[in-house]
Amino acid sequence: MVPKNKKTAIKTILLKSTILSLIAVFALLYPLYSVYANTKLEEVKTNLQSELTKIQDLTDSKKETDVQVRTLTKELESLDSEISSSQRNLDLTNKDIEGIQLELADTRAYISTLEQTIAAQKKLIKEYISTLYTQKDVSLFEVMLSQDQLSDLVGSVQKTGVMQDSIGESITLVEAKEKEIVAEKKHLFDKEEELLALKQAQEQQKSLLEQTQSDKETLLAQTRGEQSEFEALLKQSFATKQNLLNSVRLLGGSDGRPGAISLEEAYAIAVRNAARFGNKIRPEYMVGILKVESGLGANVGRSFYKDSLSGCAARPGNNTRIKYQKEEETFERIVRDLGLPLTQPVSGCPFPNYPSGTGGAMGPAQFMPTTWAGYEPRLRQLKGGPVSPWNIEDAMLAMGLKLLSAVGEQSMAGNESLERRAALCYLGAGCSAKNMWYADRVLNEAARAKALLGK
Repeated sequence: MVPKNKKTAIKTILLKSTILSLIAVFALLYPLYSVYANTKLEEVKTNLQSELTKIQDLTDSKKETDVQVRTLTKELESLDSEISSSQRNLDLTNKDIEGIQLELADTRAYISTLEQTIAAQKKLIKEYISTLYTQKDVSLFEVMLSQDQLSDLVGSVQKTGVMQDSIGESITLVEAKEKEIVAEKKHLFDKEEELLALKQAQEQQKSLLEQTQSDKETLLAQTRGEQSEFEALLKQSFATKQNLLNSVRLLGGSDGRPGAISLEEAYAIAVRNAARFGNKIRPEYMVGILKVESGLGANVGRSFYKDSLSGCAARPGNNTRIKYQKEEETFERIVRDLGLPLTQPVSGCPFPNYPSGTGGAMGPAQFMPTTWAGYEPRLRQLKGGPVSPWNIEDAMLAMGLKLLSAVGEQSMAGNESLERRAALCYLGAGCSAKNMWYADRVLNEAARAKALLGK
C-alpha cells in the first residue's frame, strides 16, 4: 500500500542521511582525504552537503505525497457527487415503490369487490342449477298436467330457458373477473418486485460507494499524515541547513565577507594572545568580542575619519562630549607612523541613533584613536615591535588589555560575572548594565565558537 511505501521512503531518506554523515566522518579520517579535509570548516561543509542531499530527497518524496493528496481529494469529491446521485435515485425508487404499494392497496380493495361479485354470481348459479336439477326429471306430460293453462306451461318452459342462459352468462362473467384479478395482481406484483430489486441494487451500489469513500478518506488521512511528517522533516532539515550555513560562514570568516578571517584563525590568534596574559582570558571569549565588534574583521568601517569625527559632532542635535579634534590628531599620527593613508577607513557616524557619540573607531577591535594610543606602549612591549589597530592579532591584544583593565587585572576565565562586566566596560566607559544585551551577545558568540570548534 502507498502508506507503507511512504514510510519506507522516509526511513530510506533518514538512512541515506545517516550513511552520508558516516561517510563524511570516515572521509575526514581517511588519510588520503586528510589533506583536503583537515579542518572543522571542511567537516561542516561535508555535513552541509549531506543535509542538502537529504533535503532534496525529502522534497522529492513530499512532491509525490502532494500529488497523492490532490488526487485523493479529487476522487473523494467525485465520490461525494456519485453518492449524492445514488441517493437521489434511491429516493426516486422509494417513491415509486410507495406509489405501487398505494396502487396495490387500491387493487386489493377492487379485488375484494370482484371477489364479492364472483361469490354472488356463484350463489346465483348455484340457485339456477338447483332449480334446474329439481325440474330435470319431470316429463313434459307431467308439466302439462301440472299447469292449469297452456300459457302457464309456455311460461314455465321459457323460464327454464332464461335460467339456463343466466347460468351461462354468470359463468362467463365469473371467468372474466377471475382472469382480470389474476392479471391485475400479476402486473402490480411484478412491478413491485422489479422496483424492490432495483432498490436493493441501488442500496448495494451506494453502500459500495460509501465503503470506497471511507477507504479513500482513511488513505487520505494517512497520506496527509505523511505529508505533515515530510513537512516537519523538511523544516528540521532546513533549520539544520541554515545552522550549517551559518557555521560555514562563521568558520570561513563572518559570512564570507572580504577582510574576515576564519573562526579557526581567530581562535588560534586568541590562544596566542591569551597566553600572553597568563590565560586570564578565555580564547573563545575574545573571539566572541571580535565577532560582535567586527564580524571577525569583516566590518571595520568604510568612513573617512573627519566625516566620522568632526563632521558627525557638527550635526545639529549631536551633544557628544568626545574630544573629536584630539581623536582626529591622534588618528593622523597613528596612520603616519604606520605609513598608511589618511583614507584608512573607520566606523561611521552613529548619529542620530546615538545622539551623544561619534564614529572613528579603528580596526577589528574597534578602538577609538586616543584609546589605542593609551595602550600602544604596552602593546609594543608585549609584541616586541610596531602594532596596528587594523592588524587582527594586534587588535585582539589591545582588546585583552582593555578587558583585563575593566576587572582589575584579575583572571576572568570561567567567571561569567567578570566576563559580563568586562564586556559592558568594553562597549562604553560607563559599564552600564542597560547594555546587558551586548554582554549576552558576546557570551553567546563565545559559546557558539567553542561548540563549533569542538573545544
